[in-house]
Amino acid sequence: QTQAPLLAQFMRRSFSYLVASEQQLIQNLKRRNEDLLVTLDSLRQTQAELARVARVTTVGQLTSSIAHEINQPLAAITSYASGCHNLLAQPQPDLVQIGNAIGKMGGQAKRAGQIIRGIREFVRRQEPHRSACRIEELIDTVLSLLKAELQKNQVLLILEAEANLPPLYADAVMLEQVLFNLMRNAIEAMCETPANQRQLTVRLVRERHLLKVQIIDRGAGIAPEQLEQLFKPFYTTKATGMGMGLNICRSIIEHHQGRLWVEPNPGGGCRFIFTVPFSEEPQAHEP
Repeated sequence: QTQAPLLAQFMRRSFSYLVASEQQLIQNLKRRNEDLLVTLDSLRQTQAELARVARVTTVGQLTSSIAHEINQPLAAITSYASGCHNLLAQPQPDLVQIGNAIGKMGGQAKRAGQIIRGIREFVRRQEPHRSACRIEELIDTVLSLLKAELQKNQVLLILEAEANLPPLYADAVMLEQVLFNLMRNAIEAMCETPANQRQLTVRLVRERHLLKVQIIDRGAGIAPEQLEQLFKPFYTTKATGMGMGLNICRSIIEHHQGRLWVEPNPGGGCRFIFTVPFSEEPQAHEP
């Protein structure tokens, strides 16, 4: 009986200690969770900035090709303007011809504007933002940047797309960066391929709730032991490469709950393949 009060007191003190320890543990976990969230946010911002730097660097490397692409519609506008001037100098100007020339000038000006707008959207600084977008429009933007490279390297582009593909719920600029890098790599991989065999195929396929994109080249291919190494930071098979492009591409695709991998192409060369989910909502947007 004399030990009962002591035991009760011991139990009360032990319980109080356990409660205090639990509260302290909860506070420590909350602080660590807050620190982890700050760290994750910082990592996301760093990744977004690194991706933007990569886009700016890539466009810088294509300056001459982009300048050539913009110069074409400007030269056409100059030619049409000169033709209009000559027609107006005639005693009886042909107003139909002049009207047609002015219409073509407007079309060329619109084309130049689309190229410039595509470059601005591609390199602009922004926070990652997902919204409903269509893969066909993303590819159009990328092709406006790569058209001159395709022509200069005599590469035939083949686009194979299923009809009526649903929209994606994605960051359009980031996916454009992935498409741009993979397609440009494919063009460069065929530099030693005979000109009549240089073929770049972009295949768009629906697999249930996923979009499957295949970028297929006819280059020399990649050794089996190098296939997975390609996605590691600072690993490159190019003499002047930084080894960050494919690593950034994979991070972007994984950020979109997708996968990116590479495999040999049965017809020679490589197939870079990635998947991203379609949007299930007609008007998907960032919450």
